[in-house]
Amino acid sequence: MTEHITHNPKETEKIAREIVANILSDTKRKEATMLALYGDLGSGKTNFAQAAAKEFGVEETVPSPTFILLRAYDILKNDFTKFIHIDAYRLKDEGELHQIGWDDIKKDSRNIILVEWADRIEKAIPKNAIKIYFEHISEHERKITIKI
Repeated sequence: MTEHITHNPKETEKIAREIVANILSDTKRKEATMLALYGDLGSGKTNFAQAAAKEFGVEETVPSPTFILLRAYDILKNDFTKFIHIDAYRLKDEGELHQIGWDDIKKDSRNIILVEWADRIEKAIPKNAIKIYFEHISEHERKITIKI
């Protein structure tokens, strides 16, 4: 477990780049690589998601997928072919994931899955997911805790 205190979005983006670099150095994947993001509204999750997507090679703008649940982007980086951004905020529970083909998505080792509001679907988050917790400390400070 590591903790970071950030003071601005640029510092959050730096942490995202570091995590992505670690993921890209791992070549022993048997299923999708998952980043599970936890934290209150405005705590930095979407900023982190956008920076991670860019580092994985997503060229499009990455908005929050709140109203459509999932956005998938094509990438080609270290055998990864899809960056899948899920916003679970509007889900009642993990059972609703079946409508997006959750089981197939998480089995594919070529997928990067980033889930915002992972607490809403906690039972569906694999044990080997990288869990990242965002917490407000003050107006300009956030604590980011990473559990790998």
